Amino acid sequence: LKTLVKFLHTSKYANQRHDMTLQIVKGLSKGKKFNQRMLFVDLCFLILEKFSKKFFKEYCFTPALLLINDPTPIVRIKSSTLLPHLKSQLKMPSDRPLLQQLEASSRRSLMSERNKDVLLHIQKAVIELDQGDVRLDSEPDPDDRRREEEQNMYIVKEDRHDGLKSRTNLPEIGSLDLGRKSRKSSLSALSDTRADREHQVTPTGRARRKMSHAVVSLSSRRASTAGSNSTSSRRASMPSPALVDVANKARKSSSVKLRSTNK
Repeated sequence: LKTLVKFLHTSKYANQRHDMTLQIVKGLSKGKKFNQRMLFVDLCFLILEKFSKKFFKEYCFTPALLLINDPTPIVRIKSSTLLPHLKSQLKMPSDRPLLQQLEASSRRSLMSERNKDVLLHIQKAVIELDQGDVRLDSEPDPDDRRREEEQNMYIVKEDRHDGLKSRTNLPEIGSLDLGRKSRKSSLSALSDTRADREHQVTPTGRARRKMSHAVVSLSSRRASTAGSNSTSSRRASMPSPALVDVANKARKSSSVKLRSTNK
């Protein structure tokens, strides 16, 4: 609870503090389990220490007053200890309706209570309530003023908060979807432009393609001519078949003559 109260005390935005305080007070004061309602009484004492009287009266006064009629006796006992502190938060004459409501609730619970232990605690609280004094609106209250300054020390001004709303707050889900769609559309448009650029043939591109085709064809022609020249030179260097036959006959005749002379 102390950590929770400290977080509320140092909250930067008044709307955030308002919503969270309402949820916490409602969840604890109207909880289904009695220990949750007892925990709300402890929360009220912590808020009395950290926050101003105005803050306590706005969020905790009425729920704490309703716990006096709680169906669980232990909750009624613990909530009766809040009665003198509730009166100390009031100022006259601005808080006269709250004072009348406090006195009527305490008298009603005192007359209708049947549990002896609870009745003793309520009687003690009513005595302290009658002995307590109520401040006037014109009387200065330095402690309350100090608590109010401390609780508002971290609050950002409303105009500044509205101006920085787009920077500080997270975007909504719909805006995120729109952002994603716009990013997808921009990426698709960029890919389309790249594809168009690749398929688009400019005059300079046409000239380059023509030059490359001409170079390839010229190189192929040179290679074919070089191949034909080499084959023709090979054919020219080779002897004809008639000459080969004459040479073979001359070799045979010379070999025959050599054999005859040797004999």
